[in-house]
Amino acid sequence: MAYRRRRVAGARPRRAARPGWGAHRTLTLTGWATALAAIAFLAYAWTLKDPALHLGGVTVDGVSADLGAIVCGVLVLAAMPAVTRLLARLDAVVVRGLLY
Repeated sequence: MAYRRRRVAGARPRRAARPGWGAHRTLTLTGWATALAAIAFLAYAWTLKDPALHLGGVTVDGVSADLGAIVCGVLVLAAMPAVTRLLARLDAVVVRGLLY
C-alpha cells in the first residue's frame, strides 16, 4: 500500500505555480472583451459624452467611426482563436521546459 499524505480538514490542495499563465489569461480575456466591445460599439455609443474615436490627434466621427470600430472588432474576433492557441502552445513549451 502506497503512502498517502493526510489532508487537514478544510485545507486546499497546493498547486504548482505556472509561470506566464497570468499573462496568458490576461491577454486572452482582454482580446475577447475588446473584440466584443468594438462590435457592440453602436449599441452603447449614444451613451457616451463624445462618441468619436480619437487616434493620436486625429478625430474620426460619424459613420466612419462606427464602421471602423465594427470592422476592427470583427478582425480581432477572427484572430482571437489563433492568438489563444499560440499562447497555449507557448505555455506548454514553458511548462515542458520546467519539467525536464
